[in-house]
Amino acid sequence: MRRPFVLVAFGLLAGGLVSASWWYVHRVAPVELLHVALAPDAFARYTANIQAQPVPDIAANQPLLEAFFGLNRAEVEAANSQQGAKPVGRQPGGLPTPERAEGASPEPGGLPASESGLALRATAWESAVELYLNENTPDLFVALGRKQGLLFVDALGKLLAFCGSTNLTPERCLAERGDAPAVQAYVPLGGLFVQMAPRGGLMERVEDGAAWRIVPGREPLLLAVFLDHWGRAARRSQPVEGFFTADEVAWLNRWKAEFQLEGAVEKRVAAALELSTEPGYPAELNAGVLLYSAGRYAEALPHFRRAKEAEGALYARLAESAADTAAPAGPGQGAH
Repeated sequence: MRRPFVLVAFGLLAGGLVSASWWYVHRVAPVELLHVALAPDAFARYTANIQAQPVPDIAANQPLLEAFFGLNRAEVEAANSQQGAKPVGRQPGGLPTPERAEGASPEPGGLPASESGLALRATAWESAVELYLNENTPDLFVALGRKQGLLFVDALGKLLAFCGSTNLTPERCLAERGDAPAVQAYVPLGGLFVQMAPRGGLMERVEDGAAWRIVPGREPLLLAVFLDHWGRAARRSQPVEGFFTADEVAWLNRWKAEFQLEGAVEKRVAAALELSTEPGYPAELNAGVLLYSAGRYAEALPHFRRAKEAEGALYARLAESAADTAAPAGPGQGAH
């Protein structure tokens, strides 16, 4: 009687084919976030609108800006001092760079001079924000941040163009060309942001080599990340996110969901779902992808089923299969 053997062999073959098909689909159609481009003129319209709204020129603005510039410059100085690089020079607004000899003795508290200076600058920035908000309304604080954000996006673009023209990476450019106008214009606004931007999906290589650029079309996300950073020091006294525009909130949520790789999955999923009301944005699909990528297949499944995009049905099948495969064996189903 060869029939039982044939049936067993057929069953093993069928199971192998299913497993191979599942593996093949995974290789051919990986489960990936969907990045929907913003309207081409979105940032231009936003910029024109913000530039048409003058920020009141009050005395409190300058101390706040000087504290912010000083913190960013201290970041770069601390990094440069570790590499033995020369100071950047003077920043817009006249704040001098403390000149420190190479190998200078640590300051009181046991920290190297560069690290101690950075800590002091961070404290000064937080104090300046608190003082500003004690005397002025949060909407003025955010409006001033928007203006700096636009300057930052412009300065970063010019910095990357300059660094590319000198065949230096942005990091080396900051360390070796601190006297260049493009570097001096960028540093007070961005500090070491150039080190985070590539991991955050905001910068990309133009080609093999040292040249980088802002990812085309992601300037709005870059502005929103800057504004979020600007407002972070204010959150201890009062939240300022309520004064962000609807566009700024949406751009920040896009960045958190799609590119904040070091963010908690739950927060990234929440950011994606916040975009459910954005026309054309794949909120459910991307929420599912984030959960799926974290190995939380069963949680991803209902998001894929609710997704309107064509990928939703395929991803749902993959999630269902992965959930069944990952499910713990029931009683009596363990290995023998």
